[in-house]
Amino acid sequence: MKEQIIEFLKGQNSYEATSADEHLIDELIKNIKIADETFDKMGSDYIIQSVNAAGSSYKVNPLFTVYNAALKNIDRLYTKLNLSPQDRAKLKIIKEDDSPGSAKQMELFVHNKQ
Repeated sequence: MKEQIIEFLKGQNSYEATSADEHLIDELIKNIKIADETFDKMGSDYIIQSVNAAGSSYKVNPLFTVYNAALKNIDRLYTKLNLSPQDRAKLKIIKEDDSPGSAKQMELFVHNKQ
């Protein structure tokens, strides 16, 4: 994935072989992996019901919080690397799945809630 991003940026003439660019690309890849892993672990359990002696309550799944933070980091890193939405579509780094509960649908959900 790293080589794919570097080659793409070189083609856009926006890649400089500096440790700063390398670090941003590494962070982008790490956050994409975090988002994928937490989404897979969370499944469709975005809200958790907790039942105790006082009754029941609902809270956001802690994995959703991690997932949301990773998405925000990914957006920030895309901006720092000057990758537009069209560039990201060309890279095809994140799966484009429109099914309910997919990462794309979750990203739309998160962005619509903000």
